[in-house]
Amino acid sequence: MTRVYAGLGSNVDKDKNIPAGLSTLAKHFSPLAISTVYESEPLGFRGDNFYNLVVGFDTDLSVLQVVKIFKSIEASSGLIPSTFRGGAY
Repeated sequence: MTRVYAGLGSNVDKDKNIPAGLSTLAKHFSPLAISTVYESEPLGFRGDNFYNLVVGFDTDLSVLQVVKIFKSIEASSGLIPSTFRGGAY
């Protein structure tokens, strides 16, 4: 069993997106250890504050399998991968 930690956050519709992300992660990896949520201001652009947290879980899956699940969760939530990560998401 390997312990995995992943960052989760949003500055767009955070009251919907963060609980939805946690719920979806819990369907794949349970139980989740969930940190406190931290609020931070955007840097380098104007936008709503970010809300970020860290989740931890144990898994027997490979790194590639975990990444595929993460990418699937991102795609199903409407997140479009971008080379520019200095904006709202």
